[in-house]
Order: sequence, then C-alpha cells, then structure tokens
Amino acid sequence: MIHGVYIHVPFCREKCDYCSFDSAPVGALGSSVREGLFSRYLSAVKGEIASRVEHHGLPVDTVYFGGGTPSFAGADFISEALDELRRHFILEADAEISLECNPRDLSPGFLKEIRRAGVNRVTAGVQAFDAGLRQKIGRRAGPGADGTLEAFMEAPDFIHGLDIIVGIPGAGDGEILREMEAVAGLRPEHVSAYMLSIEEGTPLAKRMVLDDNSLDDQRRHFSFVIDFLVSRGYRHYEISNFCLPGKESRHNLKYWTYGPYLGFGVRAHSFAGGRRFYNGQSLEEYLAGPVLREDVRTSNGAMAEFIMTALRLIDGFTAGAFHSAFCEAIPIAVRHRFNELEARGMVAIEYLEGDIRFRLTREGLFFADSVIYTALEPLL
Repeated sequence: MIHGVYIHVPFCREKCDYCSFDSAPVGALGSSVREGLFSRYLSAVKGEIASRVEHHGLPVDTVYFGGGTPSFAGADFISEALDELRRHFILEADAEISLECNPRDLSPGFLKEIRRAGVNRVTAGVQAFDAGLRQKIGRRAGPGADGTLEAFMEAPDFIHGLDIIVGIPGAGDGEILREMEAVAGLRPEHVSAYMLSIEEGTPLAKRMVLDDNSLDDQRRHFSFVIDFLVSRGYRHYEISNFCLPGKESRHNLKYWTYGPYLGFGVRAHSFAGGRRFYNGQSLEEYLAGPVLREDVRTSNGAMAEFIMTALRLIDGFTAGAFHSAFCEAIPIAVRHRFNELEARGMVAIEYLEGDIRFRLTREGLFFADSVIYTALEPLL
C-alpha cells in the first residue's frame, strides 16, 4: 500500500496569539544558536527515518512538511530530510511534496532551492491581508513584501496555496469582501479557509471571547466565503478546503479517507499496518532520541475515527466504504443518530444504487464538531 509521510518542523520565528500547535518560537535566538538547534533537530529526524526499518522500502506518494514554520528551517533542511527519505523509501516519480511557508520566506532564491530539492506544492500562511485583522488575532507575520505573493503565484512548477482565517470578531462585511477579493486576485490553486477557533491557554483566549453575535457573524462570513470561492471556480471539498479542479491536497486526503501515513519529528503521529503510534516527547527529549508510543484504539474507537474524519469531506462517506474498512455495517445506534440529524437538517442521507452516502449539509458544516459528536456518541 502506498503511504504518505509527514515531517514535523516545530520552529517558528514568533508564536501567534491564536496558535495552540506544538511549536517553538526561536526567532529571538542568535543565528548561530538557532542554526545549531536546526542542525540537531535535522539529525534527530534523519536518525528516526533511518531507524524505522520495519517500514523501509514502502512506496510513498505524498510528503508534507508542517509545523511550526518549516520554511524557517531553510531549504537545506528540507533538502536533506528528503534525501534521507529517498535512501529508505520508494518516493514515487509523481509524489506530491508539500511545504508550509511563512510569506516572508518566499524569496525567488528560496523557491528555486526547494524546487530543486523536489518540493512541488507550497502553501503560504497569509491568515489575513488586512493589518487591522492581523493585529486583532496577534498574527505576527504579514503577507510579505509588496510583490512577494504575486511572484510566488507565478513561480513555475508549484501548486500554489494560501491559508486564511475566517470569522475574526469585529470584522465587517466589507473587510471580508476585501479579503476574499485579495485571495481571488492571486488565484491560488488551493485555499484553506479556517474558522477562527479560540483555544484555551493561548494569549488570544485571555483577551477575546466569541459571544453569540460573534458566532452568528462567523457563520454568515464563512457562508459568504464558501459561496464566493465556489462562484470563482473553486471546489469546496473539505470543511475548510477549496481547490481548482484537480488540485486537492493528496496528502491531507489520506487523513480524511483512512489512508496510511508515517510521521517523523516531535509529536508526529503515524497510521500504518492498522496501528497508530506517535512521538510523545518534548522537543528536548526528542533531540536525545525518538521514542515511539502506541496509540491503542478499540474497535469502536477506530470506527468513530473513520466517521469523524470522513465527515469532514463535503462528499462524506458511504456505507460501502465503511464496510470495506471494518468488514461490518455501520452500527445500528449510529444509523439512528444519522436519521435524527437528518431530520434536524444537519446531515444528508443519499440513497445511491447499491449504497448509501452520509454527509454534512451546509447547516451541518457550521456545527460540525457537535454534529459529529452526536453521531458518534454511541461509539464513545
């Protein structure tokens, strides 16, 4: 079976106020100290790749560098990690190799170097074009110098993507329209439009609360974003993801369709051979030597995870796909929950020739977490 590979690069210049990801802000460190840390981490990642002998020789058709800010670690880091993968795995000729980037890293020289290394899909984490919106959420980086994003969109041989945040409290309809017009003007092949979530323990949570009015605005603005992008020729294929025809993220589709993948780096997770395992160490512990931990799932837990991830897709999943994964039908208690959610307008149940499809409705998308929990509660 063809696998994906995820490589976690935890470093970033500064941690944004809304961020709850496992990342280490190291921009304030001296350049020599920082480069030494990057070098140590690269050695640990390469060592982990080399140590996974039970998986060596597997074919790989997607590689994803996430973080943190992988581009901050530099093109040499990306190149050496890919070379190590090629030593131990069969990297398919048409493999999708993705890299998350801070817009300020998108220099022509950097793009040329990562392209030479094999990267062919780049996502620029803009989050917000408007300086006032960035300030509200504590986004440290702007969209880059004048012309940077335009040059990135024209760089040859890349799939070009943008990440934006939707539903920032206080944003007016006019601001949302200007944000989306800025996106449309760049015409990226892929757009990830994430609804702002205020995570407990983040600096943003200390100064911002989403009240009922804010939640209503979020819902209205996200609906506008969906309609805007679809009207511009984008396919809405996952709750937060849109693409031009054929430009879906093949790597992320593995997560949503129960596909196998291997994770390398601190806190990275893997799903291979029906097993889930992960690096549960802190950064310093990982640098001393990766130690994998099993993430044991019960049969019910595995079924719940299948449905939870599949319902993120706009097309949902079929009863046939569920049966193929587990050699049994969807549990009756879960079917009853789907019927109840259909009656509430949150889920659509479509009867196909010889199969049944379950998917979230537009209304269900806005309440995805609670809808999915309701459907899966009998398995939890």
